Amino acid sequence: MRTFHIKFGNKKYLSDIIARMEYTWKISWFRDSCHVAFSDSSGFVSIIDIATRKVDRLIKGYDPQVSPDEKKILYIRKNIINSPIPCVYDRNSDQINKIHISRVFGAIWSPTGEQIIIVRNDSNIFKYWDLSEYHTEIILYDIKTKEKRTLLNYKGYNDISVTSEFILAK
Repeated sequence: MRTFHIKFGNKKYLSDIIARMEYTWKISWFRDSCHVAFSDSSGFVSIIDIATRKVDRLIKGYDPQVSPDEKKILYIRKNIINSPIPCVYDRNSDQINKIHISRVFGAIWSPTGEQIIIVRNDSNIFKYWDLSEYHTEIILYDIKTKEKRTLLNYKGYNDISVTSEFILAK
């Protein structure tokens, strides 16, 4: 079990709240600093109200990220062939939009929340020791138009991480 020691101003420590939820892969704060989206070891994305300690289990998935407008949650889930795909959960309508890009390594919101950067790894899993078999693609996905545009296509091993500072010009 992992314990997180996070303190913001006069807020209480989250360790006693999150520690009992076993291992969490990623947490995402809401702007109000009173709610956190997280994924737990049972494979669900949930939201916790820090003051009341009430947990709302939302959807099956992991690595949640709250959108800039806080109306949606981007997360990863396995599709029917057990390949990771990004999904967007709309908190208002309770709808899930599956983004049909498989073998996803990670995804992150743009600062405006209108686009998503998706890192896809299309490597040959049967030759994982051969670095020449690695193939990484960074894709820009537009939420409204559902248009996908490849920004980077890299053959060979490349350790890529995407942060929220990744800013794109339209």
